[in-house]
Amino acid sequence: QIDKEKLPFLQKIDFRILEQQNEETVAWMYWPTTIDVDGLPFNLPVVQTSDNDYYLNHSFDQSASANGWVFADYRCDMENLGSSRNTIIYAHARSYHMFGGLRFLNKKTAWQQDGNNHFIYINTPYERTVWQLFAWYETTTDFNYIQTDFSSDIEYMAFLHSLRENNTIPYFEEVEFSAKSQILTLSTCKGVNSNVRVAMHAVLVKYEKLADPEIKDP
Repeated sequence: QIDKEKLPFLQKIDFRILEQQNEETVAWMYWPTTIDVDGLPFNLPVVQTSDNDYYLNHSFDQSASANGWVFADYRCDMENLGSSRNTIIYAHARSYHMFGGLRFLNKKTAWQQDGNNHFIYINTPYERTVWQLFAWYETTTDFNYIQTDFSSDIEYMAFLHSLRENNTIPYFEEVEFSAKSQILTLSTCKGVNSNVRVAMHAVLVKYEKLADPEIKDP
């Protein structure tokens, strides 16, 4: 079992440079791997705009692109990951450059068996975070795994347990949830059926608020 307290944060990112390239940059996501698998390691900036459509067909530089980019759900507060219940990040699976590799992680036994592969590192201009994977599954758009608002702690806890129960990768560490748990959701398509999705979920296991936010000068 991996000592999460000893996991290093991702080194600080100069968001001022990224925001000069695209002012809608909100985070940097790093997902390392010890096993050679398509789609990993993942090491790219994350953007966010006022809808969940624009970056389906635009790249980081906002040029037209069939592969799109990696983007956060417009409903998510990307300045406050430490108190957000479900932070959702989307990307296409049309190539291995985005979330295409996520579709096949259920078939990569060697990757699954090494717990070092189960951690995702996300920096924003305001926070540094580490997330531990606990679920991978295929589903359809009928299952609302991208829910962000919950009427009560009871509803939220039931939601978390439903995600864990859907998991089909047995090597993920069993996670104990509380009403204060924060999770990360990665979502992508699966093949030609536009109704089928691959979802992955991770729980926040390490957090640091930055004393000096890394944003460009006003």
